[in-house]
Amino acid sequence: GVTYPSFTASMRQSSPKDVLTIEAMQGTWDTVTDAAEKGTALPNAWIVPSTASEEWWKGLPVGKVTIICGEYELLKDDILALANNFKVSCS
Repeated sequence: GVTYPSFTASMRQSSPKDVLTIEAMQGTWDTVTDAAEKGTALPNAWIVPSTASEEWWKGLPVGKVTIICGEYELLKDDILALANNFKVSCS
């Protein structure tokens, strides 16, 4: 399969502490890529929201949104990137 698109510092630092493992993430990513329709660009904002541009979030019909993450999460850097893009686009 294709390697998960974003191996960040939080993934390396939190790997021994998070209940989610890099191997489990890679297995899930392999399932997604294997099941994707031919011609589907991956990663995309639907599958990996942290890759969405600020423009992608504009006009989202919601009120308040809370995005949280733990100190030792593999996906912490991706969650923070998503939160920043979301905040910039909705402000």
